[in-house]
Amino acid sequence: ELIKALFLNSSNFDKNEVNHLKLRQQEMASEWDNIEYTLQNDEFWLFLNEKGYNPQTRIDLIFKLICDQNKFGLDEKQLKEIGDDEYRTFRYFYELFKGKKKNIDACWKCVKDYFRIFSEWYNDLEIYHYVGFLIACKEGSLETFVKLWEGASDKKSFEGKLKDRIQNIIEKCPPLDAQYKEDGSDKRKCKPILLFHNIQTVINQNANNLKNDKYQMGVFYKFPFHLFKLEEWDVEHINSNTTNPENDVGTQKEWLLNVYLGADSGTQESIKKYFEVDEDEKRKIFESVKKMFPEKNDWSRKEKNRIWNYTLLDSGTNRGYGNAIFSGKRRVIIGKDKGKLIPIPEFDGNGKIQIGEEKNAKSSFVPLCTKHVFMKYYSTTMNDPNYWTKNDAEGYLKNIEDCIKKLLERINKFSKVTE
Repeated sequence: ELIKALFLNSSNFDKNEVNHLKLRQQEMASEWDNIEYTLQNDEFWLFLNEKGYNPQTRIDLIFKLICDQNKFGLDEKQLKEIGDDEYRTFRYFYELFKGKKKNIDACWKCVKDYFRIFSEWYNDLEIYHYVGFLIACKEGSLETFVKLWEGASDKKSFEGKLKDRIQNIIEKCPPLDAQYKEDGSDKRKCKPILLFHNIQTVINQNANNLKNDKYQMGVFYKFPFHLFKLEEWDVEHINSNTTNPENDVGTQKEWLLNVYLGADSGTQESIKKYFEVDEDEKRKIFESVKKMFPEKNDWSRKEKNRIWNYTLLDSGTNRGYGNAIFSGKRRVIIGKDKGKLIPIPEFDGNGKIQIGEEKNAKSSFVPLCTKHVFMKYYSTTMNDPNYWTKNDAEGYLKNIEDCIKKLLERINKFSKVTE
């Protein structure tokens, strides 16, 4: 607001144009409000910024950028005098206007130019996703990308510079056939690849749609960086990393709870009875249900800890369904995509199962590739819906590899898992 008062001060305008002064002030105030209104949209704001950065007025972002870059060439003495506290940006413009080095039109044009740049990025299919990805991965600040833009000969040159930075991120990640620790302590190292897979998938699908004459209106689906940043995201196992031997009542209960979400209504009734009958009946019911869900033993613990068995999921949903089998997780994901939170069955104080009611979810955002995983989108054949098989995993891995190769022609370390 202090900077706004500086810009709208009548002394900044030509005294010989008194008749146009009020009109010029109104025009600038209207443009100012429009910029602020746009930046108040979290979808726009969190594409450019990290969660937690929220100045009182968001147009401060542009003024701070101008100040940090010293766009109007204040000398070293002036820069030292403006200090480095919260009013530094205000004092930069105060010093600038006091010295009459630049007229108000040049300063305001610079503000609008930066806003135009951000708007152009936001409305471009590839730049939006690549800049958003790089900022989300903390691979450079907004100022870094502004400088890249200003130093590029054209838009294609800028895109090339962004792709070079993305390549650097991907190459720092473990290769696609990497073996992660069984305790999951290092699986987050592949998070940039999983995020990149999502944004490149969105880019590819939009590009294909825009080739169709029916979709030539320039509208495209955007990866919602604002939702991605507002939630906490885990690298989650698709096929559970743990197995239960089911040798005792305790582990049988846990297995049945996990199975429950993926079972039909008749089987669900049988599972409920398990928690109400004696030991003899428990054994019979468990064996009966177990036959409906034959164990898949072709995954080793090492194989479960590779990228082909990982996907991105918000931590709330991830921790909510725990080690449920694939079909149980699938049902939770479908519910979340519909904006519903499907509760995980729990035991009451007497050891009986309790089924809660579905509730509206705070956010229904599920990353595109996570949905694809649980819909078995990458599978060459539709096999057992209750399990994530190696055939499914190989198709998923191949798609990740294809997305990387589509962007990065020189990569050779990301080879398909052949074991």
